[in-house]
Parts: sequence; C-alpha cells; structure tokens
Amino acid sequence: MAEITAKEYVSGLVQRAKAAQKEFERTALDQLTIDKVVRAIGKTIYDAREELALEAHNETHYGTTDMKISKIIATTTAQWNIMRGKKSVGYIKNLRDEPGVRVMAKPMGVVGCVMPSTNPVATIIGNAMMALKGRNSVIIAPHPMSVRLSVKMVKLLREALESVGAPADLIQCISEEYASREATNLMMSTCDACISTGGAGRVKAAYSSGKPAF
Repeated sequence: MAEITAKEYVSGLVQRAKAAQKEFERTALDQLTIDKVVRAIGKTIYDAREELALEAHNETHYGTTDMKISKIIATTTAQWNIMRGKKSVGYIKNLRDEPGVRVMAKPMGVVGCVMPSTNPVATIIGNAMMALKGRNSVIIAPHPMSVRLSVKMVKLLREALESVGAPADLIQCISEEYASREATNLMMSTCDACISTGGAGRVKAAYSSGKPAF
C-alpha cells in the first residue's frame, strides 16, 4: 500500500472533521447537550491530570509535574465555570441599537489548533472546550516535542466524546508519522479558522494562512 502524502493525510482529517461538525451542529440543538459534551472532555483531562502532567514533563522536559498538574486543574475548572450555562446555540441576544434584529449563534466549522511545547495538555483541552462549546470541531497540530503525549491525550478525548454520544471526529490530532511544519501549515490553510499558541513564527504563520486566526 502506497504511503499517502501529507496533503492527502491532512485533507482526510479535515473531511472527517467537517462531517463530525455538521452532525454535531445538526443534533446538538440545546444548551444542555452541548454543555454535557464540553464537561465530559474537561472532566476526562481533569481526572487524568497526574498521569498526563508526568508524561508532559518527561517528553518535553519543561516545568515540573506539580506545576503542570496545577495548570491542568486551573484550565479545566476555570473553562467549565466560565462556560457552563452560557448561551452558544440558538438566539443568543437582541441588539438594542437595531430593533427587531436578533443574533443567532453559528459555528465557524473546523478549527485548526497549533500547540506549544510548554503546556500541551492545558492548551489542547482549553482549545477543545472552547471550540466544542460553539459546536465546532478541532484538529490538533502537536508540537514535535510533545507529539506522543498529544496523540494519547486526543485518544482519551475521543473516548470521552463517544461516551456521551458525540462524534469522535470532533477532536482529531495529526499523528506522529505526519507531524511536521508542512502538515501544520496545510491544516491552517484548509480549516475554517485557526488558533495558534506559540512563538512569533507560529503566530505569523496563522495570520498568513488566509483564514480567521486567533
């Protein structure tokens, strides 16, 4: 079997992410359902915080395990406390300066998330919780220094999604085999929006991708 190119590989990820996002948008029509999914992925990482923090430290050699545990706790709990119950589906507000005009929440689609080496666990779960709150899907572009951890973490998140009846492909990760700057740039130019956490080079690449970037 011939090995597929990076372009073909990333295209496959995006196609699956688009299909999962459309299914989630079609089926998650109430806030309770959306928040159940967001809570499930956040709690999964919170519960696995010690194991993931140790692996993050061992793979990247940044920080300490205790610091990374604290970061995971702070990120997951703060994200959930801020998000729970907040409107992200249906009509979300009326415009006071435009009588009769109402604003309806609409997903952006597939969000490509570029990870740093410093805090891969907290950044992955933070980006994923924000994206799924808006009924988007995400593709994680791991940093080369934390690719093994990132792939393992996304596997846990996919299992959490399936446990609450959500499509697993709402969260995907570029595999260790294909993790590269080329694949990351292809992802950013193909997804509907980008979130890039890292140095000036990664931020510049996100803003040069031709897609909305944060």
